This record gives sequence, C-alpha cells and structure tokens, in this order.
Amino acid sequence: MKILEPRRGFTYFASAGMKEVPKRESTKKKLFISYSSEDNEKVEIIIKTLAYNSLFEPFIVSNTREPNKALVKKVTEGIDSAFCLISVLTSQSIKTQWINQEIGYAYCKNIPIIPIIERSILNDLKGIIHIQNDCPYTFETISEFGDLEENKSFKVCFRNLIQDLEDKQKTITEIQDGEEI
Repeated sequence: MKILEPRRGFTYFASAGMKEVPKRESTKKKLFISYSSEDNEKVEIIIKTLAYNSLFEPFIVSNTREPNKALVKKVTEGIDSAFCLISVLTSQSIKTQWINQEIGYAYCKNIPIIPIIERSILNDLKGIIHIQNDCPYTFETISEFGDLEENKSFKVCFRNLIQDLEDKQKTITEIQDGEEI
C-alpha cells in the first residue's frame, strides 16, 4: 500500500478523503456592490465589466459562501474590507432597507460611497445620497425600449465610473512613486 504524501499547498482530510485548496488573497481592490436582488441584471453587468480588470474586483455578498455566518456579519466585514461601496440605486432598490443600511454603515466607517443612480429617481432620494450631492453616475430609464436599452445606459455609466477610479488610482500611484503629474 502506497502512502500519499500531501503536496505542498494542499491540506488533506484523511478521514473524509477530501482536499482543500488554500485561498489566494487577491491584490485587487474590492468594490462592495450594494444592490437590490431586483437589479441582478445590473450586477451581472458589473461582474462582466470587472472580470478582466487588473485593479478592481466586485464584492457581492450573495456570492460569498460562508456556512453559519450571519448575513449582517458578511455585509459589515465586506464593507470594512472594501476600497469603496458602489450602490446601485434604482426605483426597485430604494424600496429596500438593506441598501440604506449599507450606505449608512459605509458612511460611518469613512468608506467612500459612489452611487450609480437611475436618473428618474434623483428627486426621490433622501439621506446621505440626494440630489444636492454631486451625482455624476446616472443612467437613463428607457421604458419605451425595455431593459436592453436601460442596461446599455447602465453599462456606459459603470464603465465611466471604473475609468474614473482607475485614473484616480493611477494618479495616487504616480504620486507615491514620486513622478510629476
């Protein structure tokens, strides 16, 4: 009988015959995505847009599997470890309390909050994010043409947001490296 030696980087659970691959910590900055489940199509756009981004990765709580961990704990730890919180504010999402709570928690923790807002609800916003703030990332609701056009508008808006974050990160890196801007 040949005894298997564990390969480097693997932990073997002999009794269960299972192996666990160690988690690799990403060097990308986490963008905590605050959204309503009604806006899953927009979250898919975010995931696809960031799939090959070298600086940023989305943190989606619903995609985080941690058995026996309370949802509130996942949310607070996710926000605490985030570079910023990106809130997707739509006519659907402003009806939920979770987004409001996540924005409030991030605000108290001094985590930057960047909202992407459906233009038709700008006047309905109250609280930390409202029309009197600078809200450069707004997208059109084009009900006449359906979700396809609305999602195109959202995609353009999100790409602009990411480009601005990349430009800001590049500037910070240049300053840290002592280069002239």
